[in-house]
Amino acid sequence: MIHEILSIRFGKTQDERHVYGQEDCFETFPFPDNLLDIAAFSHPFQGQCQALKVIGEHYYQFRAELMVASDEGLTYTYNRFHDPTETSPGLLELRRLHGEMDQAALNAYGWSDVPTACGFGLDYLDTDEDIQLPEELQERIDSGELFFWDAGDALDFQGQLEAYGAITGRRKLPWRYRWPEAVRDDVLARLLALNAERYAQEVALGLQGKGAKKAASAGGAAKRRGRPGKAGQLGETEPMQTEQIGLAL
Repeated sequence: MIHEILSIRFGKTQDERHVYGQEDCFETFPFPDNLLDIAAFSHPFQGQCQALKVIGEHYYQFRAELMVASDEGLTYTYNRFHDPTETSPGLLELRRLHGEMDQAALNAYGWSDVPTACGFGLDYLDTDEDIQLPEELQERIDSGELFFWDAGDALDFQGQLEAYGAITGRRKLPWRYRWPEAVRDDVLARLLALNAERYAQEVALGLQGKGAKKAASAGGAAKRRGRPGKAGQLGETEPMQTEQIGLAL
C-alpha cells in the first residue's frame, strides 16, 4: 500500500482509473535504504529483509491458491478484495496478510509508528446532481468524508444513495479497502521527504544535471533515485524475492 500511495500521486489517469507507469511510479520510488544494497541482507538488517521475503512469499502463495480454488483471475479477485459485501474466509485472510505486508514494509523504512488498520473508502463519488439528498448525507459527500472503518457502515451509506436514487443498483461504487486519508497523507509526506533527501544526495554526488553527464561520460551512469543498482538488485540471487517485496511496497 506504500507504493500505491505514491503511484496514485504521480501516476496518470484514464477514464477515472489510475494508470501505472514505470518511469513515473517505479523509477523514482524511494525504496528503503536497507533494500538498496545486497549487503543489507547481512547483519543488522537481515531480520527486516527476511520478514519482507517471508510475508511476500506467503501472500503470493496464498493468493495463487485462492485464485485457483475460486477459478478467478487477479482482476476479479481484487474486485472482491475491495468489496465491503465480501465476507468469505479466503478474502478476509487475504486482507489480513495484506496488512502484515504493510507492517513489514513500514518497519523496513523505520516507520513502525504508522497504523496499518484499513477500512473501506471512496476516492471519488459521482452522483446524479438532480437528486435531492437529505442535508446530512449531502454534507458528508461535500466534505469528502467517504471512509468507513466498518463494512456495514459503508454498505449503509451505499444503501442510502441507492434509496434516494443517487446511484443505480446496477452501478457499483469504487470502494477501496485501504488506509484512511490521514494515514495516507502522512505516508505520502514521508515518501516525498525521503525522495527529496535522495535527490539532494545525488546532486551532491554530481549524479544530477551536468554532473550526471560527466559521470556518464566517465563510464558511470547516474543511478535512479529509488531503484537498487545492479549489484543490489534482489532478483539476481533470488528471482522471487523482488516480486514479493514489490507486493508489500
